[in-house]
Order: sequence, then C-alpha cells, then structure tokens
Amino acid sequence: MTVRQSLIGQRVRLDRPGQYEADAEHLLAYFERNKDHLERWSPTRKHNYYSKDYWATAVAEAAEKEGDDKALEFIVREQSSSGGTVIGMFSFSEITRDAFQACYLGYSIDQAHEGKGLMQEALALAIDYAFNEMTLHRIMANYQPSNTRSAKTLEALDFNVEGLAKKYLFIDGDWRDHVLTSLVNPNSEAPNSLT
Repeated sequence: MTVRQSLIGQRVRLDRPGQYEADAEHLLAYFERNKDHLERWSPTRKHNYYSKDYWATAVAEAAEKEGDDKALEFIVREQSSSGGTVIGMFSFSEITRDAFQACYLGYSIDQAHEGKGLMQEALALAIDYAFNEMTLHRIMANYQPSNTRSAKTLEALDFNVEGLAKKYLFIDGDWRDHVLTSLVNPNSEAPNSLT
C-alpha cells in the first residue's frame, strides 16, 4: 500500500512523521509544551521520553511499523501555519488484516487548541483515508469516562459505545476504566486476503 505523505483539510494538515531531525524536534516541543495536559490520560512515560533522541527513534520506528502495515501515524498542523509547529498527533496502531481488518485509534491535541474542532476535522480526514484507501473495516478507540472531550469528539464522528472495560490501562498511578467504542466502515467488502 502506498501511503500519501500528507492529508489536507480546511483548517488542518496531516503529515506522516518522516523528516527525522525536524519532526523529532517538533514532536518533542509538542509533548514538552503539553506535559501536564497529556500525562493524566497517558500511560507512564519512559525515562527518556522528553528527549530529542527518544523522538528521533520514535520517528524511525513509526516508519518501520508503517512499512510493515502494523501502524500509521500522523502529525497534525494548522493549515494556515507555514512553520512546523505540531498541534496534535494520532495513530492507527495494532493494525490487523485477514478476517479482522481493524486497528486502534489513539490521539492527542495541544491544550491551547482544544475545543476548536481541529481534532475532529483531522480524524474525519484520517478515518476516510483508513476506510477508503487502507480498506480497514473497523476502528476502535477507548477513553477514560472522565475524558468528556474525547467522548464528544468520538460521538461527533459516529463512534458507537460498546461497553466499559474495568481497570483497562495503568495510567497516572492506577488501573483506569475505559469506555470502548468503535466505528465500522459502511462500505466494507471481503478482505482481499480471504477472496
């Protein structure tokens, strides 16, 4: 599968990480700027997470996983911005083919850009890409019950709540419950590998 380098929306541009040095610096700046904002929703970070070396390695690993059709990551930037400032990022991870044709969606947005609908626009672009070009059948996204912004974003994108997973992930010092949601491709056909 050939993956487009960028997806362009009305207000956002989605870029695949890949410009090793530049993207590592921009991603590090994004996560440093949003450390307090994002850590309450995220698993414990590795000891070197806030370093350029960590992000240079992460960019290289993202390219490798993409090449193996195991994951696909996008960096979110404002369409009107000429710089490289990252305002969000997301990934389709744990891509599974054959009879499942599914993945998990994880995402985050800069605290200064919350509530503007930018992540919803970015995810709508990416979901269209995942369903129509990656031919995925199902996207799953999970969030903590107290994360009302994620709940609203996923609801606006027509994700369906499928249940509650008790003590699902170890986050911020404890096992946290998560709401399980999914979105199914309305145009799914039989996987090529099974026909």
